[in-house]
Amino acid sequence: MNPNTVLDRESLAAIAKREHDVYRAAQPYPHVALDGLFPEELLDRVLAEFPTREQVHWTSYDNVNALAPVMTETELFREMTAEHIASTRAKIPMGRLLTIPEIAAMVAWIVGPECTFCTGFTFDLSGGRATY
Repeated sequence: MNPNTVLDRESLAAIAKREHDVYRAAQPYPHVALDGLFPEELLDRVLAEFPTREQVHWTSYDNVNALAPVMTETELFREMTAEHIASTRAKIPMGRLLTIPEIAAMVAWIVGPECTFCTGFTFDLSGGRATY
C-alpha cells in the first residue's frame, strides 16, 4: 500500500485479485464485485479525493459504516439474463438500477470530513426497495 494514501490502486487490485473467485462463484449472483467495479478513470478520480494518512481525521473516531446497494449496472450484466435484470429493476421504486458513480459519491461522503457523527450505520442504496 502506498504509505501516503489511505487507499491506492495496488491495494485495491490485490483485494480484487484475492476475492475475485469468491464473488464470481456467489449465488444467485455476486452482490459485491471488487474486480472491475470502477472504470479506471472514475477510480483515479475517487482515489484522488482520499486524504493522505496525515490528513485522516477519523482515525480518532470509532466510525464504522457500511453500504447496502441494490443491483448495480456493471460488467456483470453480461452474465445475467435480460429477464433477471428486468425483474430486479421492477422491484425498485425508483424504476432503475443503481450506478457506480452513485456508489462512489456515497463512499466519498461517508469517508469525507462531513460524515463526523454517523457510525454503526448501513447506508441504504436500494432506490426505496423494501422487499427482496
